[in-house]
Amino acid sequence: MYTQFRTGQVDYTGIAGISPNFAREAQALRGRKVHVNPTASIESIAPNLGFPALADKAVRQALYLGMNKKALIDVLYYGLPTPSESFLPRQSWAINPDLPAHEHNPAKANEILDAAGWQRGSDGVRAKGGVRLEFTNSTTVGNPVREQAQQLLMQDWRGIGAAMRVQNMPAAVIWGEFWQMSKFNSVMVSVNYMLGSDPDVTPRFSSKAIPAKGGRGQNTFQFENAQVDALLEQGATQFDQAARRATYGRIQRIIREELAILPIFQQALVEGLKDNLQGFRPNINTSSNCWNIREWYWA
Repeated sequence: MYTQFRTGQVDYTGIAGISPNFAREAQALRGRKVHVNPTASIESIAPNLGFPALADKAVRQALYLGMNKKALIDVLYYGLPTPSESFLPRQSWAINPDLPAHEHNPAKANEILDAAGWQRGSDGVRAKGGVRLEFTNSTTVGNPVREQAQQLLMQDWRGIGAAMRVQNMPAAVIWGEFWQMSKFNSVMVSVNYMLGSDPDVTPRFSSKAIPAKGGRGQNTFQFENAQVDALLEQGATQFDQAARRATYGRIQRIIREELAILPIFQQALVEGLKDNLQGFRPNINTSSNCWNIREWYWA
């Protein structure tokens, strides 16, 4: 698509955008306008909390400490995305700006795993109670940047005694029963958790929204927390925005502390248009910046 945009066959690059490695080149193209816009989608590692090796909070803490998030963003994504600690974008009215900042600290990660009883085996991989700290990570095939991110994480986590294997699949396979019924170990995925501009994440984090346990929703992580359940019910019935902000701030803090997801960054979308195509207006509360396409016109 980028090649076709560069040669003039494509007027607008659309929802897929331009990959980060072509962003600088695209910005220098004559007769083109290139926008780098934040989106509401959060890139993360989604663990299946029903999978024994990832059910232990100490493991998730260690994996997060072992992740070199800055290197991943700066090197593979050319510094375009914004690091995130929440499931909400920074532009959300409900964002909690006081969540703990990520720390890349492999030494501390090793200490946590040692203290939790995960001992290294002869091959360097840790185990506890007969469960090896070994898991697969999946994403859609044909995404070279994500594939490189997987390789980086594999190296990072090998250093703390965790063995990650790549198991990528076509979109039609991975987002079917494999994802919906929590048949994965972990997935590298970008999710817009909001409902329009609303921060209600009941379908994502309520214990009643786990499809693999008969629930209705998208809690494929199998996250269960009674306090979060109560707060979700409270937030959905509040009308005062300040009160709701406090409620969803508490939910964000618990999700961050429990590491129901390992947040990496808030997506940035690089979109290109021909410079005489007018009317483009990015909107973080929509799934596509074509939301107002009826207002577009050729100058």
